Amino acid sequence: MTIVDKEGNFVTADHPAFPKLATEFARVFNRDYFKEEELDSNMELLNSLVEYSSDWKWYEHDEDMSAFAAKFPEFKFALEGEGEDSKDWWMHWWEDGKIAGESAAQVIEPDFPSWSEGLYFA
Repeated sequence: MTIVDKEGNFVTADHPAFPKLATEFARVFNRDYFKEEELDSNMELLNSLVEYSSDWKWYEHDEDMSAFAAKFPEFKFALEGEGEDSKDWWMHWWEDGKIAGESAAQVIEPDFPSWSEGLYFA
């Protein structure tokens, strides 16, 4: 996930708004298990997406991110991921608290002739 503030700065764990963003993200993402007082855990959760692009299965990302972005219209958010098939790639972004766009691509492997097996194509 990428988060950008209204001045155009990328938001990471050292940004002044990160604790508030992390708490609200955890509230949306962990609806059933959320504990506001667990700030460190909440910050780790969001930081895992911001810094490490964690490999999560997050089927409700559109709904969750729309709820999260609506609480912070002064920030821009981008989320990218792969579909069930790793050849499917997508990106969604939110501005002014609502979804602003989405893009998707699918990698289609060429049909190489049988004699090309073992060759390296750059």
